[in-house]
Amino acid sequence: MDNGESSYRRFLSGDKDGLAEVMIIYRDGLVLYLSSLVCNISLAEEVMEETFVKLYVKKPKFKGKSSFKTWL
Repeated sequence: MDNGESSYRRFLSGDKDGLAEVMIIYRDGLVLYLSSLVCNISLAEEVMEETFVKLYVKKPKFKGKSSFKTWL
């Protein structure tokens, strides 16, 4: 089962659709997780967006030392 890692690796190789797939897979769960940390759904949504912007702009490498979900 693909956990987003292969989609992200495709994005790093130049396929913009890879990041879109990661966003679809993880956006809802990430917002829920962040909401539990900041206790504010609007702020959690902003942080989620900033997270994906950082992935798009900085393209950090996933080294596989943890699950992709944990890394994200």
